[in-house]
Amino acid sequence: MGRSGIKTTNLSRSPLELACIVLVILLMVFSWFLTHGVTRGMYDQFAAMGDPPAAMGPVGETSRNQLGHWGYFWSERAFHYRTTLMFAVDDYTSPEVLEQDIAQQYPAGVNAWREYTLLMEPVYGRLFRWFGHQDEILAEFLTRLVPLVHVLMFLPLYLLARALGARQLLAASAVMVYATCSLGFSRFSGSLLLKENFALLWLMFFLAAHFWADRRRSFTLLTVAAVSLIILLASWHLSQFLVLVVLGAVAVAQSLGREKDVTWLILQPGAYLLAGALAGLTPSLLARGFFLSLTMMLILSWLVLAILTGRARQLNDSPTRRFGVLAGLFLVLGAASFLNRHFAGDYNHLFGLLVQKLVHGFNKPADPLLLPFDVRVFWASPFTTPDWSEVWSKLGYHVFILGPAMVAGVIFLFTGRLDRRQQSLLIMSPIFLMGWLMIERLGVILLPFAVVVLAVVAERVGTLLEDKRGWTRTHSRQVALAAVVLMIATPAANLAGSLKNQIKVARDVSKGRPVYIGASDEAYWGFRGDLLRWLVSNTPGPYSRFGSGQAQAVLGDIGVSPQVLLYTGRPVVLNSQFENQPIRNRYHDYLQALFSADPSQLQTILAEVEAGYLFINRNWATTDAAGSPAYLAGLTGPLSVNLNITRLHFAPQELGFLQPVYNNEFYRLFKVVPPAQRSPATWDRNHGNWWNLNRYTIDNGQLTNLADDRRRLQEFEDSLVALQEAQGRLLRVLEAGKPPGQPGLQELHQRYLEIKLQNLTGNPVPPRSKEVQQQLERITGAIQASLSRKDPQSGRPLGQALAMLYTQGLDGGQPGWRQLLKLDLAEPSHLAAAGQLAVMLGQYGEAADLMARAAAFFPLTATVAGDGQPGAVAAPLVQQIRQLAVWYHLAADRVASARTMAASYAPFSDPGSRSGKFFRQVAAIPEG
Repeated sequence: MGRSGIKTTNLSRSPLELACIVLVILLMVFSWFLTHGVTRGMYDQFAAMGDPPAAMGPVGETSRNQLGHWGYFWSERAFHYRTTLMFAVDDYTSPEVLEQDIAQQYPAGVNAWREYTLLMEPVYGRLFRWFGHQDEILAEFLTRLVPLVHVLMFLPLYLLARALGARQLLAASAVMVYATCSLGFSRFSGSLLLKENFALLWLMFFLAAHFWADRRRSFTLLTVAAVSLIILLASWHLSQFLVLVVLGAVAVAQSLGREKDVTWLILQPGAYLLAGALAGLTPSLLARGFFLSLTMMLILSWLVLAILTGRARQLNDSPTRRFGVLAGLFLVLGAASFLNRHFAGDYNHLFGLLVQKLVHGFNKPADPLLLPFDVRVFWASPFTTPDWSEVWSKLGYHVFILGPAMVAGVIFLFTGRLDRRQQSLLIMSPIFLMGWLMIERLGVILLPFAVVVLAVVAERVGTLLEDKRGWTRTHSRQVALAAVVLMIATPAANLAGSLKNQIKVARDVSKGRPVYIGASDEAYWGFRGDLLRWLVSNTPGPYSRFGSGQAQAVLGDIGVSPQVLLYTGRPVVLNSQFENQPIRNRYHDYLQALFSADPSQLQTILAEVEAGYLFINRNWATTDAAGSPAYLAGLTGPLSVNLNITRLHFAPQELGFLQPVYNNEFYRLFKVVPPAQRSPATWDRNHGNWWNLNRYTIDNGQLTNLADDRRRLQEFEDSLVALQEAQGRLLRVLEAGKPPGQPGLQELHQRYLEIKLQNLTGNPVPPRSKEVQQQLERITGAIQASLSRKDPQSGRPLGQALAMLYTQGLDGGQPGWRQLLKLDLAEPSHLAAAGQLAVMLGQYGEAADLMARAAAFFPLTATVAGDGQPGAVAAPLVQQIRQLAVWYHLAADRVASARTMAASYAPFSDPGSRSGKFFRQVAAIPEG
């Protein structure tokens, strides 16, 4: 790396500088509009899940909901939101519980201050108190605040590019590239409260202040850099490793340079060593011995080198010797970090992941035992390696300029005339690129470095051309203009391409229109919401129908457990904060117990953690691929039906110490009970195909073909979803096209059924009277008129289009309801949906048969209530299906069958409910 020959400029008050700063501010406004729109659009979609009754915590209950919509915050974000609430809302749980938080790590608890980096949460909480108000939901305030934190980074990003020699237009263009790249905001817009978003702001402030301080020899700016470093280190566990890379590159570049100001060389690492020492006093870093960390040892090595350089002429005159001394000091002092038991233990999952990815060529091995448990459990999204589709989706057209810029930067590092500030940037940036290629989550860290490299490389190319013989100022301007045009072209392409939908979403959100944003786990939102609602209502604790007694701990997977704690106030055994080594150990023991064939092993761990409830989802016992729970547990080969997890899934009656109490299509919940207290009653369950052992391939007691079995079940489910979506669209067309003031199709059928019921139960006029018959004929005529209207999409009459869905299916060749329901895979919800379509078509007899089939799934016995004891009342969904079955029998003139069914259902319905009154009314219809 040669001597500097680059031309640089200082910040000025020139019209061009001011214009570029205004452009950056406009980019901030645009990006806030975009990210807020996507963030708020995603949040608003959870409104369909409904809202919890109030913010619930161990200290007490508030009078209003502060949680937002059911299930929006997921995994560690739910933990961050719960902690933020403690600092933001007056009547929520006190932050004092964080010193020994039993609720989030039951029963022993955890000192959250010591185990986690709690800085973002109190900052956001205080900002809510200063700029929000207690009548506003904190989650909605955060949809404005977090995008603001994101865009505030644009200013230090511009200043960083300028400090490294980029001209005004190039620096502003770099910010434009950043603002139009979804890699910078895609993760936090889908789920707020990510630590890296908060830490990245302080990383950019630190870098901008550091490089400007280095250029101007400014003690004030050095102080700003040191303060930013303290905040950065205290804000995120991974920050120390980012600082290690950044300051390592700075120290290397400085050791290879020819800086003569020895006082300044000593002052920089001295200030940062003091900043690191102050940050190391925060509880989480202090508990991990941050004073002996690699980062602190690097800064100390840098400081020692600076002192020696000032005293030894041999070092002062030889870059090679200075680099050798720096490397030797760091090797010796850095070895002390690995003698720190706390540091090595808490971060061994991170170090191990990096090592194992290199060992296995970035491909997860088929044999899980080739990986340590801490690595197996950590090698999952977002810590996987991005593939090409991921790179393209996150960078878009920017890949065509950022990729070559990174390559050119490495070339210039070894061949170009760069100053040491630019050298340090070009040393650290490839390291962050390798980090992204190893861990997808680090892409958000790479992006700001990549765009600054782009600006510096463009500036360097311009300088090389200026040095050519015969080169003129006109040529220089033309090349600079070409570079700026290129850096504007790809943002424009991204805005018209990959960001087009996000812009539309933001515009629709700003105008109050409904939006749709796809999400990978969207199909399970409703099921999680149902599970959370059931826990609130049917287990002891806040808002329970059993009273707000002592809540019992819930044991389940690490992603959903923080949601259980946040939205129900019930303590949980596991959480997703994996820098906490005791949780990793507990998760290991839990997986070993689940995938053991010994029931006593599971019973023992339930007793050890004092769990009152256990939940699983339908994937745990039906997947054995790499990354599955079975893989994490270290199992290879097909799963046995005799494992504890497969018993819980397919035959829960075989585990006498667990009482099944709730089931939906994706989750199953058990209450831990002594075997002698286990109730023989059935539970509130959903007879889904995924829970039915007969839907899977079994050979010699093993599930031998899970991949194909799941594919077949998923194809069936997808076909039903497609039918239901098409059916919903047609019904919306019917509703939208009805004449003003006239009833819609569903209301017409409702009137038809009510007239029949009234005539049979409360009207003395004979059922076949002329007046009643005329009423029914008028409604039938209105129904036919509605069905005769044209479908604007297919051009067919709406009645014909609905009938095709029922008989033939979609135009794309997928089967209709009749064909699918003959596959013996139909579940109650599918039969009910098909029955409602048959009613829309006036086929009451077929609708009655379908609803009777759906109702037959639920036996006429008592169900198990939340306390594990028999309860007389069936679930609301069961009562609704039974009511429709009876109603459709009446519509089909099957009065005797309707009367018999109603009499059998009445004892298992709430006497004061609409269903209970209906069943008694129909059961009382006189014979004949």
